[in-house]
Amino acid sequence: MKLSFLFYAFSSLFLACMFCTYMIGSPVLSSMDFEGWVFFVVSAISHASMFMLIPYLVTIPFHLMGLKKVALGIQGTMVALLFVLNFINEQVYAIYKFHINGFVFNMLTGPAAGDIFTFDAALYFKEIGLLLLVVCIAIVAYLLSRYVYAKRGKAYALPIICAFVGCTLYAHLWNIYADFYQHRSVAKCAKLLPYFFPTTSKSMMTDVFHLTPPDSYGQLDAFEESEDIIYPLNPLKVETPDSLPNILVIMVDSWSKRCLTEDNMPNTFAYAHESEWYQNHISSSNGTRGSVFGLFFGLPSYYWNSFDKAAIRPLFIDLLKKNNYDIQTFVSAGMEGPPFARVIFGHVKGINPKSYGVNPFVNDTKATEDAIHAIQKHGQKQNRKQPFFYYLFLDLAHSYHGIPDDVNSVYKPAWSFADYSKLSNDIDPTPFFNLYRNCCHYDDVLIGKVLVTLKQQNFADNTLVIILGDHAQEFNENKKNYWGHSGNYSKWQIGVPLIVHHPSAVASQPIAYSHRTTHYDVIPTIMHDYFGVQNPLEDYSLGHMLHDTTSRDWHFVGNDLNYAFIVGGDTILEHQGNGAMDVYDSKMNDVQGYDIDVKKFNAAMQRVNRFYK
Repeated sequence: MKLSFLFYAFSSLFLACMFCTYMIGSPVLSSMDFEGWVFFVVSAISHASMFMLIPYLVTIPFHLMGLKKVALGIQGTMVALLFVLNFINEQVYAIYKFHINGFVFNMLTGPAAGDIFTFDAALYFKEIGLLLLVVCIAIVAYLLSRYVYAKRGKAYALPIICAFVGCTLYAHLWNIYADFYQHRSVAKCAKLLPYFFPTTSKSMMTDVFHLTPPDSYGQLDAFEESEDIIYPLNPLKVETPDSLPNILVIMVDSWSKRCLTEDNMPNTFAYAHESEWYQNHISSSNGTRGSVFGLFFGLPSYYWNSFDKAAIRPLFIDLLKKNNYDIQTFVSAGMEGPPFARVIFGHVKGINPKSYGVNPFVNDTKATEDAIHAIQKHGQKQNRKQPFFYYLFLDLAHSYHGIPDDVNSVYKPAWSFADYSKLSNDIDPTPFFNLYRNCCHYDDVLIGKVLVTLKQQNFADNTLVIILGDHAQEFNENKKNYWGHSGNYSKWQIGVPLIVHHPSAVASQPIAYSHRTTHYDVIPTIMHDYFGVQNPLEDYSLGHMLHDTTSRDWHFVGNDLNYAFIVGGDTILEHQGNGAMDVYDSKMNDVQGYDIDVKKFNAAMQRVNRFYK
């Protein structure tokens, strides 16, 4: 076992060296400083020791049975395979900016792999040579461990364990500190290591140690240039029109299309019939963070961490600032977790990130009252020509909490609260869904008051109003025991209403659209139609114009860890956090033997990644 342990130690060090080669040619290299290099090297050693621990642990039973040669053979084979896998992963990361996963494995092993991976003979020989070199590295690691053991007869177990444990503790503890204080070199280099998830704990730093992070409200007045991102691809060309509309965005958290009915939400339903109603709209995620990011950036939250660290904020908010908009937010749930105050509105002064701090029912009421007061106050200004952008976010349909009995009695029977312990695949969802419907009904009352205020203040004719959900809410519609959101990417969790009401100056007719639209389409359409942005949408988003009936096939939903592509027939190709790939049909039934169209997948990933250098 001593020889196996030395082999474990040397193979870990060799793998750590291979991890360090990820930095070669990476845009992250120009961001590195002394702190970043120390963190990266120590983290590489720590992470490699975790990977190589697997082959070592597998051999222990064989050692206990006295099968030393078998144990070393198994360990050597597994070490070589891990080296080869890392070699392949490094090349995948250089192309796609993500680490090897089920998508890539399907492409490499599928029958259509040759459609995209076509190389000349010289390149094949080069790759084979490199693979053999990687295997030789594993052999060298074994020979070194054998040499040391033959010379010294010791495994040096205690100092090696202390070194590996020390590296692990340093990597995670220092990342907590560096993440809290936004040290860019640490944040950027950490993502180079495959499936490395260092610990973060902003709440501990603030609640336990009572520390205040820099820029706690995200008031960033200057942008730092990012070395690994090109966004937008080209500078915006803007022909600002003579007049600009007021803009009101009302977002309902966890809003199911099933509730946008004349009976359940009469005010919003009537308004939909006076507006453009996009009935086949899907979100950019099944959770709030990715959905809000997707709306304001026109991009998936795949870019969240990179944009946040580089202080890249939405181009749309830039346009609002440049045109002297009165920008205010009225967010029931607050904007600190997720930190939308920083990521979305980080360069807007005066944004309040705090929640109203009571319960969702009261918070929604207060947020709406404040929005109404802001509209009324704006109507009393002498300079009514200054446009406003108001963002109202309602949370009751997501949280259900605090709803009075009289408000919760519109639909019966209804649970008095969301009792998640009762949920199962066999339970009747009606009482739970009725609680949800009652919450949506109350939010509709609030939306109606806001729309009435717009008319009373004579803003109805010059205000662009957008009403939509961030994501949806599932009530086991597919009979797969899914409830709520963030569980899958079926239409019951990403399909949401979208209503767009144009100012009267815009020639449009109330109409219900049936073609597929997405969150990525909304802001780019506004930027083009109302702010005179002349660039093609591909310069700054993944979206299309809302009226464009072009297919949204290979629609990307989710984030950099857990994401999916929605392809023809709403088939879901989902990448799990552990790297596996699952395929489901639109009703969340498993699809066996699915072969990815590798050409389309490659084009889709290049499209998603095009803002990375």
